[in-house]
Amino acid sequence: MPGDILDNQGRGSASWHWPSVHPEGRKFAGISGGAMAVALIFGWHLLALPLAVLTVFILAFFRNPRRVTPQGAGLIISPADGLIALIGKVEPPAELTMDDSTGAPRLAPGLVTRISIFMSVFDVHINRAPIGGTVRRVVYIPGKFLSADLDKASEENERQHILIDSGIASGGGGAAKGGGWSSASPRSPGWWRGGSCPLSSRGTSSPLGSASA
Repeated sequence: MPGDILDNQGRGSASWHWPSVHPEGRKFAGISGGAMAVALIFGWHLLALPLAVLTVFILAFFRNPRRVTPQGAGLIISPADGLIALIGKVEPPAELTMDDSTGAPRLAPGLVTRISIFMSVFDVHINRAPIGGTVRRVVYIPGKFLSADLDKASEENERQHILIDSGIASGGGGAAKGGGWSSASPRSPGWWRGGSCPLSSRGTSSPLGSASA
């Protein structure tokens, strides 16, 4: 029926489901849950209670809810839950503009629009690809674990840059069309060059492939 909210494949009505938990979270939840069980067996109830709270928190932190993605050409879907902390014009990461001698496509130098999204501990921490396209380059950069409140966190923290070719002609004359996503939780900047592609809120480093939110 017109106005119905469908799933990401346009089939049936979208409805609420208990969210799944990312495999990385199951490991940590299993450890804390096992410790809680041991505490209960030995009657250490004062220890079991905080371990139970910790287990629930871990499961919530790594939850992976189903998303209903807005459909339409030229859309950029918010890849992360949270608050938009900063929007500005910046030079793209050097790791994506330099020739890495592998022959992989690179982004041409020039200003791009960077959108930084701050994720609190209560937000979903599963990030998704903001645009559909072909992944042209992935660069992992080890780094620090500075507070996300600091501006330099996006430049000095551990992060991973992903360059995606959307196939849409770039207004900036970039070698790779579309944009990219840099996962540097809990503040993650996305940067874009191309036509008018509105950022649709809200969405939510793991699954990649299509624009999902």
